[in-house]
Amino acid sequence: MKKSKIKFLVIAAFFTAAATFFILSGCKEKKSEIQINFLNHKMEQHDAFLKLAKEFESIHYSETHNKVKFNIESVGGETDYFTKLKSSFASGKGPDIFNISSYAELQEYKSKIKEISDMPLLKDMDGVLKDADNKQYLIPECYEGFGYIARKDIFEKAGVDVNTMKTFKGLNEGFEKLQKALPLKDFPNLKSVLGIAGAESWIFGNHMIIPALNKEFSSAEQAYNSRTFEFKGKDLFKSILDFQLKYAQKENLTSSNYQAVVDNGILGGRYAVTQQGTWLSSKIKEYSKRNKDDKLCKNIVMLPFSTPEDGENEGNFAFYIGQFFALNKNLTEEKHKVVSDFLNFLYKSEKGKKFLTEELGFISPIKNADQKFEEGSLNDTLSKARKEGKIMNGDLSVIRTEQ
Repeated sequence: MKKSKIKFLVIAAFFTAAATFFILSGCKEKKSEIQINFLNHKMEQHDAFLKLAKEFESIHYSETHNKVKFNIESVGGETDYFTKLKSSFASGKGPDIFNISSYAELQEYKSKIKEISDMPLLKDMDGVLKDADNKQYLIPECYEGFGYIARKDIFEKAGVDVNTMKTFKGLNEGFEKLQKALPLKDFPNLKSVLGIAGAESWIFGNHMIIPALNKEFSSAEQAYNSRTFEFKGKDLFKSILDFQLKYAQKENLTSSNYQAVVDNGILGGRYAVTQQGTWLSSKIKEYSKRNKDDKLCKNIVMLPFSTPEDGENEGNFAFYIGQFFALNKNLTEEKHKVVSDFLNFLYKSEKGKKFLTEELGFISPIKNADQKFEEGSLNDTLSKARKEGKIMNGDLSVIRTEQ
């Protein structure tokens, strides 16, 4: 009986130890999960942000940390994005991290945004936007710029060298020559020289108006705080609009949205030119891979936003911080650390910096960032223009109308 009792106790101890092991293992597997909700305003970079988040989740957070999960929702278009952002905050919570585009938007949402003046990352960044109280609420996401995105291969078939189109005179002559050459046998889908996303208000009121606003304001803060708006560049704005309409599509102009002009338009060979910018970099690569068109990337170039009656900005590109990251004011300390680590991973780690350049296609806001873009690419063109001083202020487009 004694031996049986001892044997029983040994077996019982074994099962107790095994049970304890499995319980502890289960607890380990069921560590609390930190969920970060990110509302992203860059629809073109949605897939890239998903890949970046997975990279961060799997590499940066080891088994010594709680599990982290990024929930990324991307909304394109000014109206759609801010409708979503407002409804998210109206629901009582709001996203943990989201995008803000301008000084005016900072004023509108400042009560929802966490002050981050003590964030070390900001000391390494250019383009930091301070509020009137000299505090910092936003993290620069990337530099970007816009001009005329053009299909080099289409112009070449019409006998036009895109290198001659860096002034308004050259641009106008190139457009005119291509228009006279239509239809082109090698590009049967080509409908017009220029495609305008007429359904997108930001094309006109955010981008096309920039050269005109440069005649009146020198900074976003000045534009926002101005008590009057003389619209000194109204004739210039009209001349830009008239110029584009002369070469634009005749059908569905006011109903054409971003996708119609970009995906089915310039990328699909329906238009030879459109007014867009460096944010198309990742979309061009994606479209090229999906359609097995290895030549497309090299055939899409960015030309200066040269405009009629604007000698001061002849051959210049609009250049600015395209988006900022904003953090929810109610972030817990734990979530704040995760988001800070994520941003440091993106901008400071070797893997993150490579991802920033190659996957997101961003021009880094980090001071003296050593980035190398493919020769002739949109970002390469803009980076060189920046070094040469061939840029104009692209961040003047949101003006307060109610004072």
